[in-house]
Amino acid sequence: MGFSSFHVSERESDARLRVVDDEASPSEEVLRLKKDRREDKVAAEPVARVPVAPKPEEAMRLDVGEVEDERRTHEPDIDVIIDGREESVDPEEEWTREHKPVPYGWFILIAVAVIAAVVAATMAGRSDEPTETERAREASVERSEAEEADEREAAELVAAVERRIDGYLRADSVEALLPHVRHRERVEPLARQWYESHEFEPRRLDEMVVFEPINLEGRTFWKALVTIDGGAAGDQESEPILLEQFDDGSVRVDWETSVCFQPMAWDDYVRDRPEGEPMDFRVMVAPDAGGLYSHEFRDESKWRAFRLTARGSDEYAIGYLRRGSRMESRIYELFVENRGRPLALVVRLARPAGTLSPRGVVMEEVLSPHWLLVDPE
Repeated sequence: MGFSSFHVSERESDARLRVVDDEASPSEEVLRLKKDRREDKVAAEPVARVPVAPKPEEAMRLDVGEVEDERRTHEPDIDVIIDGREESVDPEEEWTREHKPVPYGWFILIAVAVIAAVVAATMAGRSDEPTETERAREASVERSEAEEADEREAAELVAAVERRIDGYLRADSVEALLPHVRHRERVEPLARQWYESHEFEPRRLDEMVVFEPINLEGRTFWKALVTIDGGAAGDQESEPILLEQFDDGSVRVDWETSVCFQPMAWDDYVRDRPEGEPMDFRVMVAPDAGGLYSHEFRDESKWRAFRLTARGSDEYAIGYLRRGSRMESRIYELFVENRGRPLALVVRLARPAGTLSPRGVVMEEVLSPHWLLVDPE
């Protein structure tokens, strides 16, 4: 390949590039031309010869246009012109060809997938293995909710009990009384019998001062101590009332314990002790300390005596039962449970025909270890 050099005329604007033949004499020098500003002449400067590739089939001619003196003050140096057959390589084009660009949207999709996986793993870890703090917080919330529910339920129950007691106290007839009492069908004939000798005294609830649960034979009862409005007189009285709570949440007053129902007035029974069918009385039972064994019951080896009293009366009767009987064992167990104190029992009493004992009656059966009949036959 040949080298190109400038042929310079007197006018700088006539500069042209021509091809120098490779076969030129080795002694020939290739000159790089530059302009001397001071003398406005062209100075020649020898440069080193550069080995070149083999001669090309066609030489390449480069025309240089007019050089505008006004805009350029220095001509570029020309060292070597490479053979035109060697294609120039664009590094950016080469990189692009070997490394095809990945669409930007794929980066977004991959990032979203990774974030979703991390969040899912975190949530799964939290649900499967909650921390101690989370468990404590959940337990606290559950306890708080349970306590609030219990408080609402208790408040509703107290309100229902107060309404029931107030309605019961205000009753002025058997018809007005029955909706508020338990065992309505069984109680109705007893109530009609009772109010033949007792008058209704409508009253009004003033306050419930005691309210506590009682479990009797697996059933839920409530003991309420209420004060009753004394009206214009201003006198107040307290009265205990027992209520049963049923499965539907409703409550009913035990009328029999409220009035202390007896089949006949206790004073009359002690005085007359009618023969015939036994009667069920609500009595207080205590051991007979006086040892009143007389007439038919004088043999202490066969009989055991107890003193029987009733609420609102000073009269007493002597109840006898046979030693060694099932009845004696039952009474003894109840005294042990009550620490030797008098017992409030519903007892079936009878006076055998021809009995001469002035106060003696026979205790045939204990119907209830308290004055309330939980499930009467």
